[in-house]
Parts: sequence; C-alpha cells; structure tokens
Amino acid sequence: MKYAIVHRYSSPAEREPDLDEASTKLVNVTVACLSLIRPTRRSRAMNVPGFIGPDGTFNPHGFTAAPEFVEVPEVQKLFTVRAKDIELLKEVLPEFAQLYQCDKGGKMKDDYEPLRMAVQLYEQAYSLSAWKARHILWWSAIEALYGDGEDITPARIYALFGNKKMIDGFNTTIYEKGDIPSCYNPQPDSIHTLGKMVPVIYEVRNASAHGLKVPDSHFSTVAHPFGQTVGIDALAEAATFIIRKTVIEILKRGWKDKFKDRSARENFWLMEFGLPKGQCKKRLKELKDSLGGGSPKP
Repeated sequence: MKYAIVHRYSSPAEREPDLDEASTKLVNVTVACLSLIRPTRRSRAMNVPGFIGPDGTFNPHGFTAAPEFVEVPEVQKLFTVRAKDIELLKEVLPEFAQLYQCDKGGKMKDDYEPLRMAVQLYEQAYSLSAWKARHILWWSAIEALYGDGEDITPARIYALFGNKKMIDGFNTTIYEKGDIPSCYNPQPDSIHTLGKMVPVIYEVRNASAHGLKVPDSHFSTVAHPFGQTVGIDALAEAATFIIRKTVIEILKRGWKDKFKDRSARENFWLMEFGLPKGQCKKRLKELKDSLGGGSPKP
C-alpha cells in the first residue's frame, strides 16, 4: 500500500471500539468527498485499522474488503489524485462533513438530505456492474440535486454550469483541463458538452424508467477524446461529471444550507436562478429557439 487517507488517535489500549468507529466514519466521509473531487480506480482494501508500534511502524489488524471491482467510466481510468485535488479536499471537507452530523443519540440528522442522498447514490452506482442499475442511481442523484422533470432538470443544469447564462452551461464540456493527458489529440466532435449529453441522458432515462428497450444506437461507438467509446459509457462520464461538480460547487459557494430539504432546494432554484418549476420549460424553449430550434444530436 503506497497511499492512504490516515487518521491517527491516541488511547490507553491498542484498540478502542468507540474510537475505532468514529475514526472509520471520519475516513469514510473523507473518501466520499475525495471521490467527488477526483474519482479513481480503487484498491480492494478499504479500511485498514491497526496501531503504531514503538518503532513507528504501522501494525495492521485486518482490513475491510471493497466490493467486487467494477470499472470506472472511460476518461476516469487515467485519473490520479493530484496536489490541487488535495488542496480542494482541505477546502471543502469541513463543509462536507457537516452533511453527516448526528444527534446526541448517534442518529444522523435529517438535514441536507438532497445533498447526502446525491452523494450516496453517486458512490453506490460505482460498485454496480449492470449498466442500467448504475445509471438509474446516477439519474436519481442528479434529480436529488436539481428536481425531477425533463424540462426542469436540464434547464437548472445549464443555468448552474453557465453561472446563470444557460447558453454557457449548454456549451460547457464534460472534460476539464487535466482530464485528458497531453499525449492525446482529441477531435472537436469528441469533446462532449452538457448540451449534447443531457438530452440523451433523459432519452435513455425515460426509456428505462418506463420499462422500454433502450435503442441499440446508444450501445454503438461514439467519438471520444481517447479515440472512441460506447455511447452509454460517454453518458456515464456526463452523469458523474454533473453530480460531482454540482456538489462541490454547492460546498465551495456556501450553498449547503439551501439544500437542507426539498423545499429549501426548490426555493434555492427560485431565488438564486429564477427557475421555479413553472419557468424551466419556458427558459429551455427560449434556449432552443436561440440555437435554431433544437439541441444538437450526438
């Protein structure tokens, strides 16, 4: 083991169950936050408790096995944790940890359910091998943050990523600087945008949610920064990009308390972006009209 998130504590005995449990929770919260900042392939070893001996060496007392290894979306296969990711972790972790506050009885508080649910669904999907199950969880995570609706969710996604300018959000790419190694020379049509991917996410979602067969076209190859990939894998890149960047943006901008519950979430979209449910369809139509009547198809 070369790299780990380590939490040290002192106790009279080698192992203290209560302190072990608190330490494990803290590490798990930190891992969840880091997985939003920079998702990577994971080792099978998860939590490794133990003690530090008099000579300073770590003596492991076992480990918790990770679920069966499941591959990450294509672009994330080459992700590594960078120094700037650790700096961002240090910045947002105190806010993120508050999502998991417990009452005096040790029960987790109901506050921040939309954010906490989005993170939980985002993480759980990575452990599933069946593509439809993974995507259903990611779609649910997106709707925990944005609300549900074929017009509501896309309008709010474009507004958030465009900093209130929906056209800018529409044109936002799902790849950030550093996601694509410099040895690749991606073609313009392989740099997928939110405007290109979000409508397709909902096309696949609506078919799956109503028990319909997803068209075979979504399983054919599409252009990708690494050459090509299967269309459904490109959707996985888009869905995870939306979830993780949204949660981090909420934490960075101090909007956590605006997602304490569903009512607070809806008030946030009204007050911050002028996008109550009734306005989303109108604003989305205005965007499509400005683009010449519709969204581009991948």
